[in-house]
Amino acid sequence: MPGGLVTWTRELGIVVVDFEGAIRRADEPSGEWREIDRLDGSPAALEAVGEELLAATHDARVLSSRDGGKNWQVILGQ
Repeated sequence: MPGGLVTWTRELGIVVVDFEGAIRRADEPSGEWREIDRLDGSPAALEAVGEELLAATHDARVLSSRDGGKNWQVILGQ
């Protein structure tokens, strides 16, 4: 499993964002990891609720992705 912040949902599987912002997903810990995209900013927190990913960045933004981490929208902050 890659290092970084980790979350899981039944819909998305395991999602990891490393400290450089790379987002990876796998169906299970020993499964094949796929790089999905990158966050714009250094991640401070990561959470998943159903099919939505939420990420907080160190520059005081909260971002939301409803497509598994491919596209992100700022929902709080600049």
